[in-house]
Amino acid sequence: MVTPSKGLTGMSCPRCGKKTRITRSSEPTLGTFERERKCPDGHTFRTFEEVRTATLKEVGVRAGGDGAALPTVHPLSPARLQEELARAAFFSGVGDQLEIREITTEAVARILRGEGIRLQIADREEILAVRRSLRQVHPSVRFTVRDTDIIDLIDSVMEDHERLRMPRVLYALVFAGRNDREGRKGWDRAEQFLVWLHKSFQTLDQDIPLRVATPRALFWRIGTIAPDSYPSRVIKRRFSSKRGPAPSRNDSRIADFNFPQYERSVQRFLFARQDAARKAEGVIDFVLTSLAGQDVVTTSQLAFGTLAALRRVDEIAYLRAASTTKRFLDVSSVRDEAVGLLRHPSPRLEFRTKEEWQAGAASAGNDRKGARASTPVMSYLRL
Repeated sequence: MVTPSKGLTGMSCPRCGKKTRITRSSEPTLGTFERERKCPDGHTFRTFEEVRTATLKEVGVRAGGDGAALPTVHPLSPARLQEELARAAFFSGVGDQLEIREITTEAVARILRGEGIRLQIADREEILAVRRSLRQVHPSVRFTVRDTDIIDLIDSVMEDHERLRMPRVLYALVFAGRNDREGRKGWDRAEQFLVWLHKSFQTLDQDIPLRVATPRALFWRIGTIAPDSYPSRVIKRRFSSKRGPAPSRNDSRIADFNFPQYERSVQRFLFARQDAARKAEGVIDFVLTSLAGQDVVTTSQLAFGTLAALRRVDEIAYLRAASTTKRFLDVSSVRDEAVGLLRHPSPRLEFRTKEEWQAGAASAGNDRKGARASTPVMSYLRL
């Protein structure tokens, strides 16, 4: 039984025209419910009401924590949700488009019903924001929902399916963990991911260990080698997205090194991470510099060189990359990898441009000038 309304409602009595109050209301059944109303003169009557669901064109998605003066709102799009799920599927190795469509369809249906998510009445600025995003008049938007709420909703949809445990973890790493927007916390370190993981999977009963002191940060100058020093050919092992036996030793081929393709893969691992563009540029430069002088390399060299760099640069991006490169099969494997970041942290790797490098070296030299101590102010890493 729904709690009756104590105050007068907007509905008028059909006999005397006075405002009424709800004295009894049933739980919704098949989208309809019954209410009993009474006016101050004692007239009573019943109404049978239907719960109206929103339509797709009436819902806009508001970016959470964007920190902008004007709201960033775009129309709710199943295709966009599918793209985001596919982005997470890249990390999990799950490429089943039918499964992605099923998750999206269920999530959109829940949004339109307002099930497990809050639809807010769109204000004037939000409606104008949708028009700006479409660059045309779009007057049908009546409700808005935060993108962070949609992320939580999709997480709850995947929680209902046992086979989606790993995709659920990796979807969270990609979207719940993003920290590229002002006012949106996201996850900066492995501890925050582990807190979410233990809360979401009660079977993980081990305690989260304390982090060991992180070694001193090292600095890397971007642009240390020219592009003509990059590898020209790559020995590729055929890799199946399905989680099965590893390919045989003879199952390989030699192909030209595709720099744009490698660049895109690093950028995808760093998607929606703070300062992602600079980190991606630095990681690529760091890895390829370590391979300088090798005309032919293997995909394993590129993969594990990228892992080593990401482990020093961004722990959440590293967990994304490790999950697909090491082909984790279960949640406990991801947890063990995250715990390893706390117990055996790598020295932090920070990137500097040529100008920043020169300015830092000059500053370090000035600080040491006339001093007896021989320890430099900044440590510079060279291969």
